[in-house]
Amino acid sequence: MGLSINYSGSFKKEASLEAMIEEVKDIAEIYNWKYTIQETRFPKNSFNKTEYNGKLYGISFTPHNSETISLTFLSNGRMCCGARLEFFGNSDNESDKMYLYMLSSKTQYAGSTIHKIIIHLLKYLSEKYFENFKLTDEGEYWETGDENL
Repeated sequence: MGLSINYSGSFKKEASLEAMIEEVKDIAEIYNWKYTIQETRFPKNSFNKTEYNGKLYGISFTPHNSETISLTFLSNGRMCCGARLEFFGNSDNESDKMYLYMLSSKTQYAGSTIHKIIIHLLKYLSEKYFENFKLTDEGEYWETGDENL
């Protein structure tokens, strides 16, 4: 069985995007993970709308031997990664648009230690910065905290 995570959510309107970026950047630097910072401030009055301006806000990072973890958002506050924006951002098909907000990352080749670090980081960030956050962990560590699974 592989280790992948699938996640979605929105940024809390009252939370600080700049603070979240700084926290994640610090962690990425501690572990020597590559990271990319996008826009650092949301436009005013843009949350909870269906339309968005096509820019990404937030940070993404890539742990060693893992796919990138995107903590990036559209101007409407909803999570989205660059690839999903590229593939589905201009679609007029409503069923395609649901994929815009579904993120995933395979952590299998990074090993269980890195997978657990990512899960703990996402738990912390989801409580502080995200709302309506959902994550499915194929290794079930998110759901159970059981390392043996």
